[in-house]
Amino acid sequence: MTEVRHELGPARLFQAEAQGKPGKRTFRLMVEAPRGTASVWLEKEQLSALALQLKGFLESQAARRDIGKMPEGVAATGREFEVKAVALALTYREQEDAFGILIADEADAKARRVTLGWWVTREQAGRFARQALEVVTAGRPACPLCHEPMNPEGHACAKTNGHGKLTGEFR
Repeated sequence: MTEVRHELGPARLFQAEAQGKPGKRTFRLMVEAPRGTASVWLEKEQLSALALQLKGFLESQAARRDIGKMPEGVAATGREFEVKAVALALTYREQEDAFGILIADEADAKARRVTLGWWVTREQAGRFARQALEVVTAGRPACPLCHEPMNPEGHACAKTNGHGKLTGEFR
């Protein structure tokens, strides 16, 4: 992915949320930046991966002290975007010690373009990573044996060799 169709600029707001009940939740990123606002719908695994990548980079790289100042985020005056993310990428802008978040929808991913892009500071990235991981883990608990989500009504775990509680009917 190289060409960014809509560069939103430095984010003023960057957060994740889940809507719905555990097992039926949908996930989105919410972004407000100088050139627009965006709701980016994505899979739980995509949200988790983005948060873990940011967290890992922040833990492995010390903050730079000799950085240039990234422009301050201001209230959005641009367009509103609603995108279903197919591809995500994370970039690092060393000069400002800032992260670029790049999102592609299905059409742009096929054309190797970026649909939306914006920048976040190290502080914003850390806050987002913590908050996004809380959102991801707030759903159904994972089975300690197979790591699949467990439903309140039962869980047929493959690791129990068929001795788990079965749900549904056989015909």
